[in-house]
Amino acid sequence: MTTVAVSRWLPAEPASVVRARRPVGASRAARGAPAHVDGLALITGEPVADAVRHAASPRRPVPRQVPGGTLVEVCDEDPRHPVVQVAEPSGPRHRGVFVVETLSSTQGVVPTTTGTCVRAELALDPRNTGGTERT
Repeated sequence: MTTVAVSRWLPAEPASVVRARRPVGASRAARGAPAHVDGLALITGEPVADAVRHAASPRRPVPRQVPGGTLVEVCDEDPRHPVVQVAEPSGPRHRGVFVVETLSSTQGVVPTTTGTCVRAELALDPRNTGGTERT
């Protein structure tokens, strides 16, 4: 796997979501997959938003090219695993895990020595989504 040079630590503030999405999307667009950019931005931004809200620790999006798509890892220093929550129909919150599961071809949460990493793979072929859990 090749690591894309987008990995960086982010402060625990809402603006970090935008800071995480922009370079990840730009790196994919530069590699000739512009249709892939929106989904990649979402599966990067949602775990970063979750970590900003709940972990209050630095995050590090790490996208990697894998056969057939892109794997994104968002790590934080909270040992708790994210869980799917029921969202209010008109409410703006509690959709992140659902979005990642819906858009990614595989996803999972991996414990680390300092917290957790959310992993999600976005297939280049959009028909290959469906939320297979992989750790």
